[in-house]
Amino acid sequence: MSRLRGLLPYAVFAAALLLVPPVFTRVPFFTMSTGVQMAVMAIAALGLVVLMGHAGQISIGQAAFFGMGAFSSAILTTSANLSPIVAMLVGMLLAGATAYSWAWGSSA
Repeated sequence: MSRLRGLLPYAVFAAALLLVPPVFTRVPFFTMSTGVQMAVMAIAALGLVVLMGHAGQISIGQAAFFGMGAFSSAILTTSANLSPIVAMLVGMLLAGATAYSWAWGSSA
């Protein structure tokens, strides 16, 4: 019984995700665009909250890596005519690899 109780939040989250497509297909483009921008900024802010709130560290590079991923995704979408999903994945990998190499180089 306790195992099922532990899975309940995941089931609620999955049910909420199933409701997202019908809701977002019935709203105007401006509302959907604003909602997507709010979600993206919320993800960046949550990363900053974890770093500054729980770890007590000052973040100087988080916005730079966030911007690097977003900018490379935008460039790949507009100039290279890649799919936005593929460009987003490439942007995430580029930002992650840059952050990893920067951290690896500064720890040695």
